[in-house]
Amino acid sequence: MFGINNSGQVVVSADLGPTTHNNYLYDSRKRSFTLLPPYSNPASLSASLLGINEPGVTVGSWNDGTSESGLIRSKQGAYTSFSHPDCDDTFGRAISTTGLVSGFATGCTTPDSIGFIYDPARDTFVDFLPSTDPNRPTIAQGITAQGQVVGSFFLVGPPAQAGNGTYAFLRNTNGTITFFRVNSSPTRARGITDSGRIVGFISNAQGNHGFVGSLAGLPASGQNITDVELLDVPSSWARPGYVITSTFAQGINNAGVIVGAWSECLATVAADPLGDCGDPANGRSHGFIATPIPPKKK
Repeated sequence: MFGINNSGQVVVSADLGPTTHNNYLYDSRKRSFTLLPPYSNPASLSASLLGINEPGVTVGSWNDGTSESGLIRSKQGAYTSFSHPDCDDTFGRAISTTGLVSGFATGCTTPDSIGFIYDPARDTFVDFLPSTDPNRPTIAQGITAQGQVVGSFFLVGPPAQAGNGTYAFLRNTNGTITFFRVNSSPTRARGITDSGRIVGFISNAQGNHGFVGSLAGLPASGQNITDVELLDVPSSWARPGYVITSTFAQGINNAGVIVGAWSECLATVAADPLGDCGDPANGRSHGFIATPIPPKKK
């Protein structure tokens, strides 16, 4: 689960086997799934829808076995493909209420990857945060109604005296960018509300952990955010013989409802330094929805 709108609709991309991939619209209020018709392009091997806006427009990408292209699905079900010029692969990640698409492109001529905001009405791209490292691409994802974008970027040296490593970023509507981390750990931002609450995940020796926080009071770019809560799914959710290894917060709506994914792995494999939890035989990924708990009445 990557995207949720303010109506509680969640777009779900699911692998059902080695050759089967489906996309669903989940109504969190009715707790019901609707299978979305596939992208009817003969060249398409699979398509993933990840983001959704208030009108119900969804975005993602599709592949033909050689490259990825961005994909937009209207509320009525019409698909539109788009690609960034001079780049091999284009990925749509989120879409604003006004229809602007945030995402990233890789395999570009110069540099290797870039974040972008795509305007389908004008077929134009606004690029930012170029990366020359093919193993650490810029990833732009959450976007607000005002056009603010969050994501992650691998910094090499300054700006703002930040050290090397993976930082989350917030790109403001005027183009200025703020880098930040949570608990001094590699940090990736993935979703943002119109009021500025940000979700994502951090990485440390214990795995990946979701977070929700705000940049309010951030002393300077490259610093730690202070108003933050870590988010991990309960350990009791794991199947017998398995342990939870990661929680990835991916999206948030204006009511504070968070969606994402969590991973479990065979306990014996997770305890082995050489164990491969990424092997489907050893682990599995699931989606989650986290709803804020209302304060207790006094």
